[in-house]
Formats: sequence, C-alpha cells, structure tokens
Amino acid sequence: MKHPDRALKMIEFVLWLNKYGIDFSKLPTPKEWDSKFVVYVINYAKFLQQTLTLNMFVPCDKNGKPLEKPIDRHRETCYTEMVYQLECKACQQAERSVIFAGWIWKKKEASLKLKHKDYTIQLNHYKNIEDLITCFPDIAITENYYSKIIK
Repeated sequence: MKHPDRALKMIEFVLWLNKYGIDFSKLPTPKEWDSKFVVYVINYAKFLQQTLTLNMFVPCDKNGKPLEKPIDRHRETCYTEMVYQLECKACQQAERSVIFAGWIWKKKEASLKLKHKDYTIQLNHYKNIEDLITCFPDIAITENYYSKIIK
C-alpha cells in the first residue's frame, strides 16, 4: 500500500484509508473490514494526539539530546572503530524514530527551534501533531512511520 507523503488531518486520513488503505478483495467479510478500519483510525487518532518532541524531527539519544552524525576518528588515540560503529548504530536507530522529514535543530538556540527549508518552528507553540499539521498541512512525514500506524 502506498503511504501518503505528508501528515494528514484525521478526516483526510479516513478518506485516504477508505480509498487506498484496504484491499477489499483480500478481506472475507465486511465485519473484518470494519474492525481493521476502526483499528487504523484509532491508531491514527493516537498519532495525532502525541505531544511534539524533538526526536520526532531529528535523531536524538534516549535522553532526548540531538545526535550528530558520527565522524570516523579512529586515528585518535581514545577512539576506536568499535566506538564509531556503536555511534553509527545508535544514530541509525534514532533516525528510524523520526516522524517528520527534512528538519534541522538550531543548536545555538536556547529553545526548541527547528529549521526546515520553508519555515522555522518552535515546538512549544504546538500542543500536539494535529496542531502542527493544521498550521503546516504540507509537512512531510517519513514512510516508516506510516508503516507503524498501518500494519
């Protein structure tokens, strides 16, 4: 199933799901379709109600601190290839939890400001994901996140 390339408002999601999300030919009964549809809608509603966090936009460690791409410094005395590989693995894992594509954290800012090619946002100005996509309806969402919602 092809996933949308942006976050959708709830009504858009329900209509998209109705049109593209379920292959009716593979479902034996209308009752099964109804239950699957309801599960998708509830999962998406929970997604929309999530409070915004920095790790939704940029890769972060388990404490919510943004990660920088690892630099191979194996020639330095205290830095080994193994440490570099562990840092790469942690960064890749953090990248898989990013929901919104194309954002950069502005390190010099004291507040949680993020920069995108088209705009800058401050996280604490939005209550949840639904508030964000109401203000920015074309915000891109990563495909790996839709696959968590629609299984």
